[in-house]
Amino acid sequence: MTSQIALFNDACALVFKLLYERFPIPCELDLRDVGFFRRHDISDEGENLRRVLYSTLEFLRDEGFILFAYYSDTPTYGIKNARLTAKGLSKLQRIPDGIKPNAKPLIAQLIDATSSIGQNASTAATSEAVKRILGMVFGV
Repeated sequence: MTSQIALFNDACALVFKLLYERFPIPCELDLRDVGFFRRHDISDEGENLRRVLYSTLEFLRDEGFILFAYYSDTPTYGIKNARLTAKGLSKLQRIPDGIKPNAKPLIAQLIDATSSIGQNASTAATSEAVKRILGMVFGV
């Protein structure tokens, strides 16, 4: 079983990638179709993945990295007006200190590292790369 923090990292990477690709236009997302969990998976693991994705979205919104609204007063599968904030965008476009001037911005590194998320189980190397890149995004 994958740790909660590893699932959080994967969810962050997926959300950042989706919203970066659509920036600056706010978008609508059906969370069942973003590739983090299988639409009809009613197992405990599938339910856990849904909770992690929702909690990750709430965390990123509470910390000021993204904006979005649910379609109703209670969380639903659909979110609207989702986009990166200036804070989220600037963190993703930042090139980390101490690396070569021609290095890729964090979002490009994140996209490269997460190409298998949602398709296959993440490898230890992918998980470690995502964790390292998100550490730079969050400033930890």
